[in-house]
Amino acid sequence: MKQFCKNKIKLSIFLATYIYANTLDEININAVQNIDYLEFSNTIYNKAYLNTQIKQNHTLDELIKNHTNIRITTKDSDNSNSLKPDDFSINGAKTYQNQMFIDGINITSTIQPAMSKTLYKNVWYNPSLGSYSLNIDSEIIDNLSIYDSFVSASYGGFLGGVIDAKIKSPSKNPIGGFSLGYSFQDNIFIDDKIRQKYSSGYGYQDFSNYYKRYFSANFSSYLNDTFGILFFVSSNYSNTKIKQKDIYTINKISDTNNLILLKTQKDYDNHILSSTFIYNPYLINQFQEGVIDSNMKVNYGGFSLAFNLESELKNINLNQHLSFLKSNSSRIYDKKVQYQFILPSGIKQSYGGLGDTLQTEKSYQYKLDAKTNEFKNNDLEYSFNFGFELSKNQGKINRINPYTRYEKPIDILACKENDISCINNQYFSYYETHFAKAKKSINNYAQFIQSDIKYHNFRFRLGLRNDYDSLSKRFNIAPRTGLEYYLNDNQFLGFGFNKYYDKGLLAYILYDDYFSGYEEYSRIDYNSPWIQDTKWQKDRVFMGLKSPYANEFSLYYNAEFKYFKMLLKYIKRKTYNEIYSANQEELGLESIKDTDNNYKVYYNGKKTANDIVSLNLSSNEISIFNTKNYFDLNLSYLHKKGSATNYLSTTGKNIIYNGKTIKSSELPFVYEPFIANFTHNLFYDNFNLINEITYHSAKNDLYSQYDKNLNMQIFSDTKLKSYLNWNLGFGYTKNIKNTKLKISFNILNILNSKNKINVFNCNNELCYKYANSRLYTFNLNYNF
Repeated sequence: MKQFCKNKIKLSIFLATYIYANTLDEININAVQNIDYLEFSNTIYNKAYLNTQIKQNHTLDELIKNHTNIRITTKDSDNSNSLKPDDFSINGAKTYQNQMFIDGINITSTIQPAMSKTLYKNVWYNPSLGSYSLNIDSEIIDNLSIYDSFVSASYGGFLGGVIDAKIKSPSKNPIGGFSLGYSFQDNIFIDDKIRQKYSSGYGYQDFSNYYKRYFSANFSSYLNDTFGILFFVSSNYSNTKIKQKDIYTINKISDTNNLILLKTQKDYDNHILSSTFIYNPYLINQFQEGVIDSNMKVNYGGFSLAFNLESELKNINLNQHLSFLKSNSSRIYDKKVQYQFILPSGIKQSYGGLGDTLQTEKSYQYKLDAKTNEFKNNDLEYSFNFGFELSKNQGKINRINPYTRYEKPIDILACKENDISCINNQYFSYYETHFAKAKKSINNYAQFIQSDIKYHNFRFRLGLRNDYDSLSKRFNIAPRTGLEYYLNDNQFLGFGFNKYYDKGLLAYILYDDYFSGYEEYSRIDYNSPWIQDTKWQKDRVFMGLKSPYANEFSLYYNAEFKYFKMLLKYIKRKTYNEIYSANQEELGLESIKDTDNNYKVYYNGKKTANDIVSLNLSSNEISIFNTKNYFDLNLSYLHKKGSATNYLSTTGKNIIYNGKTIKSSELPFVYEPFIANFTHNLFYDNFNLINEITYHSAKNDLYSQYDKNLNMQIFSDTKLKSYLNWNLGFGYTKNIKNTKLKISFNILNILNSKNKINVFNCNNELCYKYANSRLYTFNLNYNF
């Protein structure tokens, strides 16, 4: 029994579609790709497993997409040219209710994670990467842990789960290499009603003609007996050609995501000091649909610097982490002012830009994590884990150049010199402008203690975490408990009760004064002075919030048999104090001086409940006609109850849903209840063939349209059919003296099946969004 407790239970699982080039270390093509089970059924993906994941965009979400308790917010086919990472939900929680770390650096954005990532039509707000501060290249990741239940007390600030990725340490001996990648797609699936609008419709652009190319290079070595470095650089580029249907569009847009990594490590007798520097600029060249001369540059990313000190002392191991991260998102127009003309046909036409915006997020973090060695007292074995962390998140928004838009042109004989309010002998009698600047911060403090106890066939975890943040101004105490019972050396049961508190978002406080900088002006004639018609008042007030929290009951069964291994897990999550948006009148609040009538506030609303059942089956190696074969089956069922609205949603609005009048907050969740994945991985000599088949169950989606007579939004359920997706991958590896060449070719959606994944309203007609059409990737890697 003791020997079993000291060994990790490994589950060999192949959830990917090809052997991909490993850029930071070498790996035998026939090596087993493992998921190791961490404490209480959480998982860690090793480098061998991560190399089997398909990496068209080389983003973090591509590594975790097949985890049974994770649902990825997948790009639809007509937006597949983007390099942006996809958000994800863990155990049915909202996409911004997770935590993401890389080498201890928290890369989770809190400034506006629920904002739309598409800027072509809605350009008022700052651009958003969703829940990501940085768009990390997944090739730098050496191993990745996913904590989806029974989460240790050392982690906090989430309602879904935690992704904790580690970067490889420098190699003792010199190694290096480079990688090349290229991908493209068959004709993208687009609703026929939308495709017809590509030739003439306003605001509809064809982004189907694109390609992506990838390059990375790396070097790693110890420079002397005690000091090593790892250097990595990559560039991922997407180029999209656009059919110019009119003068409103440009002929090309592009995404460029670059990353530079420098990691150092200094070894001492009982200490290891490492530093991690990441620089990640991400640039998009695009335009505003339907507007002439509206070219803009959208910038994301930033940099981070971290230090980690690992100390092995007598009976205790200390891990100290200190980091700083700064991320930006900005939208910079070539033209700073926008004009709306009236053409001879009577059609209104705009050209120019809407000013420039900059959004900055800074985070400071220090964490001390102490773990004792295991103590023994007769049949009792126990250890302790305790520590604390301090962090500060600071957000800043700034309209670098104010939003300015001129309208209502009137003919005139001549314009005055250098007068931006008069163009082509037309002066404008109206303009609107907006300026905003704000800076807010949230401080967080946490302490945690946990004990792991082993007694005969039992293993207990007793933990407690206390969080305090300056947003809620409350101490949030969360128990973390679990129990494992070993039936024998190869089978055990686990169950527990845990509580998790969510992090505070800068979004709750940063935008209180955002619209108060909006003003409207008009004039009687060209020579008359501008008169202010409207000045908006503050329209949002922060009145304090409680931290949302989730109670979790979970149990699982883990077993290893002669021919296969399995993990069966059930998780029940109930979430309370979810945060939504509401109006003054809805909550019966008093009016506030110099504040808009019926102002908005964030408040704690309804609860949600999620049930998740997952099953993982993985075969051991099976020999068939001199080939090595691995078979894997992964099943996941999710049931959600409660409100689907996020913190941007206004809960009190009356709507009609399936013929009944309800509040908008009562709309049901839209989600995929069941997913099944079957993978066959075959090895023969230096060749590898992988087949992956994924089943997506039927689901309901919400179709929305506006009724002018009722002055209400009307929602109805639309049934989307289940579908299968088949991916196929080929790999070849060749050892050449002391070097290794790897080549892979992969086809996603090999049957090119047209699968509906969402519905939306296109000019009061029901339209569909589709999953990706057939997609090809080619990769070449050379290591020395």
